[in-house]
Amino acid sequence: MALCVTAATSFHRDYGGITALHHFIEVIFAGDRPVISSGCCVRMAIMHAAKVFVSYSHDSREHERRVRALADRLRAVGVDARMDKYESAPAEGWPMWMERQISNADFVLLICTETYRRRVEGREEQYKGRGVLWEAKTIYNLLYQGDRNALKVVPILLAGGQPSWIPLSLQGLAHYCVDELEGYEELCRRLTNQPRPIPRLGRRKPAPTVASQSNPVSAAIKRSPEIDDNDNGDGACFAASIERHMATLDRKVKKLTEEQLRVINQLRFLTRVRVSGIAGSGKTLVAAEKAIRLASAGLRTLFLCHNPMLARHVSALTQGAGVVVASFTDWAAALAGTASVDTSGWSKYEEPTPETLASAFDFVFTSADRYAAVIVDEGQDFREEW
Repeated sequence: MALCVTAATSFHRDYGGITALHHFIEVIFAGDRPVISSGCCVRMAIMHAAKVFVSYSHDSREHERRVRALADRLRAVGVDARMDKYESAPAEGWPMWMERQISNADFVLLICTETYRRRVEGREEQYKGRGVLWEAKTIYNLLYQGDRNALKVVPILLAGGQPSWIPLSLQGLAHYCVDELEGYEELCRRLTNQPRPIPRLGRRKPAPTVASQSNPVSAAIKRSPEIDDNDNGDGACFAASIERHMATLDRKVKKLTEEQLRVINQLRFLTRVRVSGIAGSGKTLVAAEKAIRLASAGLRTLFLCHNPMLARHVSALTQGAGVVVASFTDWAAALAGTASVDTSGWSKYEEPTPETLASAFDFVFTSADRYAAVIVDEGQDFREEW
C-alpha cells in the first residue's frame, strides 16, 4: 500500500515492494504475490473467497481492457473473479464453460452497455454476439427458477454507463457504477459480505418539557444529557498514540470526523486513491492513523514527507506503532549512504542532490529491502523526478 498526501492525500496498496520511487505517483509497487492488507482484506483471507463470473460483450478492444482491469482489481482484493480472458480454450467448449461458470458462481456481474443490452434482448444481427446471448439465456433460466437466484445477478456500469443500458427485465436489481469510488466500495462490500455497520442505537431522549404558556417568558426546556462519546467499536477512534500526542498540545482529538472515517474505510478496498483537502482539514492525521493501522496489521510501513519538522511531528503521532517515518531528504541520504542535510534551519530548498538521488534509486532497484505500505505526505511539494 502506498499513501500519498498532497494538499491532497493519496493512498496506494499493491503487491510487493518499491521498484520505482521516481515514478511515485504513477507506479510504486510491483511484485509476484499479493500482500494481505489491513481491515477487510485480512478478514477475507480467512473467509470463503466469493466466486464471481463476469459477463460482458466484446464491444471494442478498449472495452475488453476495462473489463479485464475490473476483474484483475477484484482478484487483487480477494474476490475470485473469472472471465473468458483468463481462459484460452476450455476443454468442454465455450457454451458448457459459460454455463458451468454461471452455475458455480456466487455472483454474476453483467457489464452493461448498449451493445450488451441489445444482444441480451435478442435484437442483434444474426450470428453476432452469440456468447452474450447464451449467457443471458442461462441467467434468465436461473432467475425463472426462483427469486433467490436474483441475488447473484449484479448489473455493472463502467464510466459513462447509463442505467437504461441494463436489460429491461433486470432494471429492478441493484446496480453499481464501479468507476466511482463509492460505487466500487459498495460492490466490494456486497461481494465480500461486509455490509456497512449500522450505527448504534442511542438512548431515548425525553421530549422537551415546556413551562405553562401562561408565563412564556419563564418557559424552560429540560434536555437529556449528551450521549456518551466513547468508541462503540466502529473504528472511528484515533490510535492511542495520536490521542496522547495531541493531548500534550492541549488539543482533544478523540474520534475521526465522518469524512475522515469514510476515507479510512474506503482505502481498504482500493489499490490507488488520491484524496485532496485544504490545509488544516486533517489529512496528516488520517495518513498517520492509516499508517498505524497498516503497521498493526503486520505490514512494514514507511511514512515519507518533505518537511523534516513534519516528520518529527508524525514520528510522535505514530510512536510505538512500528512505522518508519522520515523526510524524503533524510531517507534518500540514508539509502545513498551520505550525510543527512542539516535540518536545524530547514527550508524547502534543502533537498537531495542529483547524485544522492541516483545512488538512492540504485539501492531501491537492487535491494531486497521492501515495504508493504508507503505513505507520502506533502505530495504537492515532491518534485516530479522523485
